[in-house]
Amino acid sequence: MRFPGNQILAVWLAVWAGLSAAAEPGRPPDFPTDWTNLNELAQFHAEETQYLLEHKDLDAASLEVQQALSLAPDHPTLLWWAADLYTKRGQYAMSESYWARLSELYPSNAWVFARWGNVFFELDRFDRAQVALARAIELDPAQLSSRYLLASIHLMNGRRDLAEPLLEGLPLDEVRQMATWIQTDADLLAGKFGYRPLEALCQLALGRRSAGPAESGSEPTVEEWKARMGSVAVALAGAMEALTNRQWAAVRDGLEAAREAGLESPDATRDHALALYRLGEKTRAIEELEQLIAQRPEWPGAQRIYGLVLLEEREYDKAVEALVEARKMADSDAETAFALICAYSAARRFTDARDTARALPPEQARQVAAWAAGGHPYDSLLETNRDLRTWLRNLGAEPPPATPD
Repeated sequence: MRFPGNQILAVWLAVWAGLSAAAEPGRPPDFPTDWTNLNELAQFHAEETQYLLEHKDLDAASLEVQQALSLAPDHPTLLWWAADLYTKRGQYAMSESYWARLSELYPSNAWVFARWGNVFFELDRFDRAQVALARAIELDPAQLSSRYLLASIHLMNGRRDLAEPLLEGLPLDEVRQMATWIQTDADLLAGKFGYRPLEALCQLALGRRSAGPAESGSEPTVEEWKARMGSVAVALAGAMEALTNRQWAAVRDGLEAAREAGLESPDATRDHALALYRLGEKTRAIEELEQLIAQRPEWPGAQRIYGLVLLEEREYDKAVEALVEARKMADSDAETAFALICAYSAARRFTDARDTARALPPEQARQVAAWAAGGHPYDSLLETNRDLRTWLRNLGAEPPPATPD
């Protein structure tokens, strides 16, 4: 049987590259782009505002948008321009009423509520900020900036139990973004909330699941926290770029530097183990993955990489066990399903391979069928049973393929 060797983790790298969440919260509404519903004078002021904004003449744009709004007070695009203009100029009290009106016009848009909450945060109106940010997160749980601000408010009020879930399990790109924000905002946050909430925010960003005992020696100062978060951000940026380019020594070194700065991330451990494996330190890599799984059994990424590493090591039964666990925790991942089917085939557990394939939802079944047709790093593992491979190629077809003997 031809074994795919170093190709077997290549697809995971492509998936990893697409996992990073966007720092900007959600998408803005589809604001109107024409002025056909405005009278001639309002249209004139709207077009002037647009021209001035495009040419970054914000003082003149501010006057023009006010003129336009006096004639069309509920036009969404004009409200957006005014809200955004005053927010960017730091005139938060001016901008708040425009975001409030936009929230009424677009009550299901997370982008609007996130920016409205940010304005309240800047105004130190934390009760109102909490409501707006919570609504933004309810509409779009993935957005990081609202979780960052809301966690800061909870920590200010001594509610670490509410802050932790907002920042738990951050992928490395979000850790990098959080570290960058905290480095930039540390003085502001310490000024607003005091040292302890800032310290707790740094701990959560670094992946510390509980407050734990005080660090040895004297407590880090605000400047030292800034330096530490900056080190983590730089180290992770380098490690992630190196991972994309498969520069394994740089991945290892970057993640070790982030760890030295205080990072405690399962994703960092997983990727560090992958780098060690690619650098030939296979025993150490497998031990690191096994330790991570023992410590964080709920973490799907570790089980998945562990399973793929075991496939490369031709430990097919152990690979099956790991991929079954990974599949339980991420049943929407067609890639893990296909890897599991291939592991079953390599272990000559053809009935299990077929049963796993039959249980797939239609979209995943069609994807598995396409991969079984060839060109996928795992497909050589199906060569132990060509009838199974042929059957898989027709998976998702109507009517369903007959079960192979």
